[in-house]
Amino acid sequence: MKAKACEEIIDYISDIQGLKKVKRYGAYDKAFEDSVAEHCYAALVLGLKLIERFKLTLDFEKVVHAFLFHDIGELGLEYDFDAHSVARDKKLGDKKTEYETKAVSSFAKRHGLPWVVDFNKDYRNHATAEARFVYAVDKLENTIHMLNVKGIELQNREGCLAYCDKATAAFGELEPFVNEVKRRVAERFDKEEGK
Repeated sequence: MKAKACEEIIDYISDIQGLKKVKRYGAYDKAFEDSVAEHCYAALVLGLKLIERFKLTLDFEKVVHAFLFHDIGELGLEYDFDAHSVARDKKLGDKKTEYETKAVSSFAKRHGLPWVVDFNKDYRNHATAEARFVYAVDKLENTIHMLNVKGIELQNREGCLAYCDKATAAFGELEPFVNEVKRRVAERFDKEEGK
């Protein structure tokens, strides 16, 4: 392998490692914070387990790529655009889309990966079964992450309970799992509310 090829690989992985620096949930509550890289890993592991357990027929390679690259547009941020803030502010949602589109395009161009741009469009538009699945698992992983943060009171019971609904609706096979996640969210709220 030529030195230039080795340098390109090092530059590529160095770029990817930038996702370790991007924090999630910062605007919501620092106690929930994890990195985008941690989230992508957890979502991938969860997604592969769900495919296996529920015998989902999806293109494995596309799913793995999707999990690994679904948040690549957050490279360069200190904190991601948290869902609660984006839901309340359309301008922030537009800003998020604009930033992520540019970041994905820049990353793809730097590393000669035009398929990353196409994938990102598919993911944002939920254009394939694989993109819809990764989107659903993204929401499920977020909810499970909140359940695993101890010592802080959850807020917005109805919002937390409904957070995955729209994303997971396309995968009826996952209903038992989604219901168990929601049961645990409700149980935590009940415990915190003294019920």
